[in-house]
Amino acid sequence: MPNLPRPERKKYLPKQRTDRKPTSDQVFYNKAIWAKARLYYRTENPLCEVSAEAGQVVPGEVVDHIIPISNGGARLDPKNLMTLSAKIHDIKSGMESKTSPLIGWDYNDNGDKIPIDRSLIIQKLIRYVK
Repeated sequence: MPNLPRPERKKYLPKQRTDRKPTSDQVFYNKAIWAKARLYYRTENPLCEVSAEAGQVVPGEVVDHIIPISNGGARLDPKNLMTLSAKIHDIKSGMESKTSPLIGWDYNDNGDKIPIDRSLIIQKLIRYVK
């Protein structure tokens, strides 16, 4: 016996949320100035800085702010930037969600926070390199 054709189902499309406004941090990460700064920093530092300290050659995938900009970290100061692999970046972000920032800071000429000693954050993360 032949089957009757089934009616076509409507595709599910989630509703677009219009009530959410991006934070100033999200707006910053979408700007061209951040894309240029990130590209320049990754060109100068192509390897994961934590893995390189551990003696491994791992390509860097993410340029991370050592002191998050949400905590007053310098947005474009190279002293506050670090190239990390995605794995190490995820670990660092998870640690920051519990206690942030992970290291002490000083202020640059613009009044933004920069880390006092970059090696301290590397020492905290180096144990996660395998």
